[in-house]
Amino acid sequence: MNMTEFETKYATHYKSALDVLSQTGSVDDVFCYIDSIEGNDGDYRDVTFGKVAIMLASQREANQALRFCSAISDPLERADSMVRVARELRKENLLDSANEFLDRAVESAGKVERSYETAMVFLQVADLLERWGKQEEALELLHQAVVLAEVRPQPFEAGKTLRGCGRLLASWNRIPEAIEVAQAIELPGLRATALEEIQGGGQWPVHPGVHID
Repeated sequence: MNMTEFETKYATHYKSALDVLSQTGSVDDVFCYIDSIEGNDGDYRDVTFGKVAIMLASQREANQALRFCSAISDPLERADSMVRVARELRKENLLDSANEFLDRAVESAGKVERSYETAMVFLQVADLLERWGKQEEALELLHQAVVLAEVRPQPFEAGKTLRGCGRLLASWNRIPEAIEVAQAIELPGLRATALEEIQGGGQWPVHPGVHID
């Protein structure tokens, strides 16, 4: 199966879920359809649950979105979906629900086997917390992300996460701390790129006070 076919299969399951909703008007029926999806070690099922959860969040159905996210079996996919739903709920001005989903994302990420993957989620959540005015919580969570990403030997993804942590700290005008984090990156090229960026250089320079998208 090539990548296009792989992606199409995900799209097909999501379209089928929306068709069920259109035909029956029942969220319960949609849940049952997704729950019956098999193949690819549960990926199709989990991703479709997450996509429908975002759709439900856009319709201000926070409780139903939580139900669908909670049914995702893989903890990393569940955490990522919780973050995406939180963003959607924030757009709908459902602030308490958005914050609850971030808390649940952190909880789910804590169950992920690879520590640097947990760190990737913590980095995303820390960014959102700071944007939403929770600076102390954001900084505390980002510090946890740094610790989790500083694994040895250091996979490339862990180095990328440290780069992201350094960039975020620099955007918060915590330059010395950002430099310290960047210096913990093992790969020399990635380390040099991160150090240049957080000091305002390179192809993607970081400017304090400017949010990173």
